[in-house]
Amino acid sequence: MKRPRRSLSLAAGAVLVLLTQQGAPAEEKLDHLGQLSGLKADYTQSVSRTEDPEELTALGIAFAGRTWAVAGRVAAERRQRADLVSELDKKEMALLKEISTGRRTEDRQVLGMDLLFKSVYTLAALDTQDRGDKASFKEVEAIQNHLDRTLEPSRSKGYNLVAWSNGVVGMLALAVRTVDHQHKLAEEVNRILEAAVMGARAVGVRSDLHARARLMILALNNIRGCFKLTCVYGQALNERLVPEMDSLREAWLKNYSDDQQPAVALVATTTALAQATFAVAKAYVRR
Repeated sequence: MKRPRRSLSLAAGAVLVLLTQQGAPAEEKLDHLGQLSGLKADYTQSVSRTEDPEELTALGIAFAGRTWAVAGRVAAERRQRADLVSELDKKEMALLKEISTGRRTEDRQVLGMDLLFKSVYTLAALDTQDRGDKASFKEVEAIQNHLDRTLEPSRSKGYNLVAWSNGVVGMLALAVRTVDHQHKLAEEVNRILEAAVMGARAVGVRSDLHARARLMILALNNIRGCFKLTCVYGQALNERLVPEMDSLREAWLKNYSDDQQPAVALVATTTALAQATFAVAKAYVRR
């Protein structure tokens, strides 16, 4: 029996329900933790002011990107990689500039996913370099190079959101490997990747979809993978996060079903991604 279709107002309400639920010097950790708390406060306030699905999705992606960026900066700063910190700063400034204009939500979605990708790339690249894992570092660079070839400024924002989010899925899978030293979660990662591939194929063979709907469902498929892999990354990073990651998965399933309108499902999934990212970034800062 199909699960009941959920309304947008319920999905927007679920955003608020989900939201209301130390390595480095102590001062540095407190500073980064303060940044995370400030980002969450701003996000919570922003989602309380709208029920528009595209706006809620843009807010969730932007928050996830900026939160992952805090973790990326921590990784770069601890290794004295000012160049990587600068790259993250530039991408975040581009996102903030677009946010300040209040114009197209699609632009913010793409810029937020761009920042998210660069942040996870930073973590994965630095961790593989630290371990001297040349093979994994080549995979990290291969994903970056493939994405560079795939992105096309002349294509629609929907197309580029799919491309960026697909890159994030691959990069998160590699990032999990860098912290899952005993390969306990390798099978789970493979299941998530296989599901993402099968989901994309299923969308590809549908003849009932117009171009915009197809891109939206492909983006949803990728972002669903991003959320699941973020949870796995959290588990690998710190076993104490397992109960919280399980709780976030359960909360997501209560607000998501395959028969929902894609716009509503995107709200539920980007909200879940945002919340999981916040928990993982806090744990990374506290390492």
